[in-house]
Amino acid sequence: MQPQRGRIDRSGRLVIPAPVRRELELRDGDELTFVSGETPGEVRLVSRRAAVRRAQALVRQYALRDGSAVDELLAERRRDAELEAAEFQEHSQSPERSRAPHAKT
Repeated sequence: MQPQRGRIDRSGRLVIPAPVRRELELRDGDELTFVSGETPGEVRLVSRRAAVRRAQALVRQYALRDGSAVDELLAERRRDAELEAAEFQEHSQSPERSRAPHAKT
């Protein structure tokens, strides 16, 4: 797309040229986010649709290839619980814990 010009009216509304709206697939009522550009005085417009697609792509990078994240979390928690139970069992059977407490006189 070639650079396009827009205008800001007296009410502060920005008129986005039709070619830009088509390129960004913008429709009446769509929300846009204004993002500071890399250089001073530069602003990028990001449609909600584009922001969602970008977020989905980022999440996809970290998503599991096989299986479910919930299943993996549950399996990890079960392993942790087994380790905790074994440590508790070991601690409760130690000789120091099995001796009767000294009677107070």
